[in-house]
Amino acid sequence: MNNNGEFGYVDHVFVTEFQKELGQEWILVDSEGNVHIVQYNENLLSPKMLRGWFTLTDFYGFTDDHYMFTCVRTLSI
Repeated sequence: MNNNGEFGYVDHVFVTEFQKELGQEWILVDSEGNVHIVQYNENLLSPKMLRGWFTLTDFYGFTDDHYMFTCVRTLSI
């Protein structure tokens, strides 16, 4: 994911593999239990995290490209 402007790039391979599981809103939880909510544009050609991206960059102090690896699960509440 790339800290470039007002959004974060999302890996095309990732969204292609999990496209049926990915909704417009993502709830991200780190290993410390910090919870962040971001909006995903649901665009397979140019996948991006939108609303909430700056919260991640501010919280974690991102200043350059960062890659995140995770196990994705869709939760029904």
